[in-house]
Amino acid sequence: MKVIAKNRSRRIRKKLRVDEFQEFGFDIAWQLAEGINSEEVDAYIDQFFKEAIQPNNLSFGGEGDTLWHGLICTQKLGSCTEEHRASVEKWLTDNGATSVTLSPLYDIWWAE
Repeated sequence: MKVIAKNRSRRIRKKLRVDEFQEFGFDIAWQLAEGINSEEVDAYIDQFFKEAIQPNNLSFGGEGDTLWHGLICTQKLGSCTEEHRASVEKWLTDNGATSVTLSPLYDIWWAE
């Protein structure tokens, strides 16, 4: 089997988001208390963004009601770190979320 070298220019690596331009993020899921009303859910999510997402220059894309799930990545080109994962997990558990699960960091553009 012949291996083909991938000598890509910096511009192409950036467009493909590979090598030094890889971006890592993580999946997250958590449960809010049963019986929580929609106003309380809205207030909780607002606080989550205000205290855990925005100060760390992160973005969250997901959905939920009492069970939430989604992807966390950086707002600009870059990668999440283990510190980001720990910070988000701590905020959720410290603020009443249960069943908090986080995936390992993975390449958000080329995940398999």
